[in-house]
Amino acid sequence: MTPECSIMLAIKQEQEKCEGNSEFDNHTLGCDKIFDNITCWPSATTGETVVLPCPIFFTFFSDVQGNISRYCTSEGWTDMSPPTYGAACGYDSNSTPAEETAFFGKVKTGYTIGHSLSLVSLTAAMIILCLFRKLHCTRNYIHMHLFMSFIMRAIAVFIKDIILFERGESDH
Repeated sequence: MTPECSIMLAIKQEQEKCEGNSEFDNHTLGCDKIFDNITCWPSATTGETVVLPCPIFFTFFSDVQGNISRYCTSEGWTDMSPPTYGAACGYDSNSTPAEETAFFGKVKTGYTIGHSLSLVSLTAAMIILCLFRKLHCTRNYIHMHLFMSFIMRAIAVFIKDIILFERGESDH
């Protein structure tokens, strides 16, 4: 099963457990049991702070095992503390695993070599077609324009790489 499916299954099981489990139903004055689409918060009395461990599926993304908490007031549940699951459970959406970074680096190297070879061969073809007058005809003019469009595309790719990857980052 893919990690995405495992996460969705874990969330669905947590929701079913929350909705069907009377262990979380305390029916006290205060805050009722709620499911916030990720975690089941048990009912609590006014003034009580409920602290729960991060959901189990965060282990797919991070080794950090933190806690999340909510405070029960007379108005209801407060916002979660820390304010996001990512902050509490060590999930960083901007991080890229090392193996992905290495893969992207190899792909970048591959298409740079491909565009370089293409640029050299198209430039050579353009020089040959321009220098020999006997090769001037409508069909070759069309091919020359086509070659020029590919040459400009290869140059645009090199310019994009210089701008995006000037600091050596490959996780864009």
